[in-house]
Amino acid sequence: MRVMSVEYMSEKTKEQLGLTWILKRLTPYSPLGRTAKSRMKPFDIDTAQDLKKELNRVFYICGKLRETPGICQDIQSILREVKDITGSIKRAQKGGVLDEVEFFELKAFVMYCARLEKLIRNFDLDIKVQSVNKLMKLLDPKATGRKSFFIEDEFSPRLKWVRKRIRQVKKEMKQEEGQLKSRVEKVFGVNVNPWGEININKGDERIQQLNTSPLVSYVRENFAEVVYSPKPSEKLIELKAKLEKLQQMESDEEFEVRKKLTGEVERYSQLLLKNAENIGRLDLLFAKARLAVALKCTKPRIIKENVISIQQGRHPVVEEALKEKGLEFKPVDIYLSKPVTVITGANMGGKTVTLKMVGLLVAMGQMGLLVPAGEMFFSPRDFVFFSGSYGESLEDGLSAFGAEIKALSQVLNHIDKRGLVLIDELARGTNPLEGTAIARAVVARLVAGRCISIATTHFYEVSKLPGVVHLQVRGLKGVKAEKIKDELENGKTIGPELLNRIMDYTLEEVSADALPSHDAIKVARMMGFDEGTLKNAERFIKQEGEE
Repeated sequence: MRVMSVEYMSEKTKEQLGLTWILKRLTPYSPLGRTAKSRMKPFDIDTAQDLKKELNRVFYICGKLRETPGICQDIQSILREVKDITGSIKRAQKGGVLDEVEFFELKAFVMYCARLEKLIRNFDLDIKVQSVNKLMKLLDPKATGRKSFFIEDEFSPRLKWVRKRIRQVKKEMKQEEGQLKSRVEKVFGVNVNPWGEININKGDERIQQLNTSPLVSYVRENFAEVVYSPKPSEKLIELKAKLEKLQQMESDEEFEVRKKLTGEVERYSQLLLKNAENIGRLDLLFAKARLAVALKCTKPRIIKENVISIQQGRHPVVEEALKEKGLEFKPVDIYLSKPVTVITGANMGGKTVTLKMVGLLVAMGQMGLLVPAGEMFFSPRDFVFFSGSYGESLEDGLSAFGAEIKALSQVLNHIDKRGLVLIDELARGTNPLEGTAIARAVVARLVAGRCISIATTHFYEVSKLPGVVHLQVRGLKGVKAEKIKDELENGKTIGPELLNRIMDYTLEEVSADALPSHDAIKVARMMGFDEGTLKNAERFIKQEGEE
């Protein structure tokens, strides 16, 4: 992927558009999949073909989740278990010697690779996982098929001989300890417990005899008793020394076995690393597909033309919030092919949600995710910029207007690129006269660029500029105030539920000289506001239009 001179999307924009919410719900099962997710970057214009392939893969897995749920469940069960063994492999490449825990994880990984290879043969994917049979035979010389790992005698003839001698010495030691125990018990009439100790009450007459006997050794005492143990014989001391020497030999030989096996791991390291990478990609694909199914997504089409088209688009964050309140998200259609589109309409008419939906769906599609829409096609963007509600900037001491202007001045330096510029309530933070002038100047600048830009505004003069497409929210057109007024008189209020039911969020293109909608007056009338005052307001609007 080429490196772009401008950041694709800031963290703040990700949060404001809802992409952060989406990415939190993208949940690979394995650490390899989570690593693949952390490396996700938006595809750009130059890698559009790779983006198409990725979207096709996700769409394909969505189909497999429906068609072959059993196989998909088996694959995902393995993905839940597989570990990230890349650190061990890289350590082997650098000459380190792996420990038994690492070999345990490697052996399990190689077994998972073999199982995944068989399972994904059923899939028409260009992501492959290969079995590493030769390494498997080295890690499992007895062909047990178990994930557990132990350095078996079969790994080394010398190791086998040493362990045999250890078993013999331990047997002789046990016999000698048994004889010493029996002798002490017989001589003193005491019991030697399983830990090889003799507990004698301090009032027992045998304490004096035990203290002077060459058969036992004093261990410790407390307020009630004295503890002794059988004294090791010369033979037992020799056997213990021999055992320690043999155990050191065993440890040394096990190290040599691990060193040799590490060399074999290094030999297959490239294949193992490739498998790890592909398992991570496979896990991420399944995570993308699960997300697509949960959000009822479709595959967007990638085109060369500088166009963004969304049919029946939904914003999943808003949709979920509405669902929790028992409300329904009303899908939106929007077609963007001109440099600048201005959206006007009443407050609560969905302008901001539409703005964020466009940015979110473009970003999702460009990151190889399916999108929550009936249909979508677009050309990849060099960047996505969103200007929303900033509030005060404590760091720079800027006002909301100053923060907006600072952000806009930066993005205007990149309008020669194919960006997506989203501006909510352009120049909202200053007085109407200057706000209108600044808004018109910014839009005029954007019209001359290569970006696709959308601005919501209450400054209708902006929509009259040459080259600007004016979309208006249908809002409350066709809604009769009398009907709603009746409902209000029955105890209902103008709240989210009623507005969600009566508001028409459809965007319709209008002419440059179209008049603003009067939804605010309509809402006031619905709520029973003084009719004489509303008539005056309508007269003032008419006079303003005539001027």
